[in-house]
Amino acid sequence: VLFGEAHGRVVVSTPSPERVLETAAAHGVPARVIGTVRPPESGLALRLGEGTWTASLATLADAYHGAIPRLMDRAASPAITAAATSH
Repeated sequence: VLFGEAHGRVVVSTPSPERVLETAAAHGVPARVIGTVRPPESGLALRLGEGTWTASLATLADAYHGAIPRLMDRAASPAITAAATSH
């Protein structure tokens, strides 16, 4: 799978990273391995300097899909409370 990230940069997901690196080198294109795709139950692990940050995919999915509804609920709550008590 090939994902465009910016002008002149892409992220490639492949079962043969060595072949991609060889092809890139043959064409003078800088390339390197930046990560590994793992099974969903493994979650996400990011190495940050000396440490590692980890999160389950369920936690990440909830953060992504629930962000706007949570913000809307929090923003609407005072207005709903005020409207309900003024009647």
